[in-house]
Amino acid sequence: LYFLILTGIIGSFNLIFIFYYLGSFLGALIFFIFIDRIGRKLFLIISMLIYSATMLGIFFNYNYTFMVILFLLNGIPYSCIPIITITYI
Repeated sequence: LYFLILTGIIGSFNLIFIFYYLGSFLGALIFFIFIDRIGRKLFLIISMLIYSATMLGIFFNYNYTFMVILFLLNGIPYSCIPIITITYI
């Protein structure tokens, strides 16, 4: 474990999760206003498209900095999807 901390592997994964949850936090704060204005069904489709596009970008990515940015963008629609789907159930 000490070797992983020295090489930075654990620190780099923590940075990814920090940006992912930061995106989720920002998405929950910002987009709850747009969910009611645009409509829940349309916003669910838009959120799923953004989520799918960022996941594909993460999968085909070779740059660490761009991957962290994509995780930030991936967290934004992820925070909106459970809010929308719970209201439909």
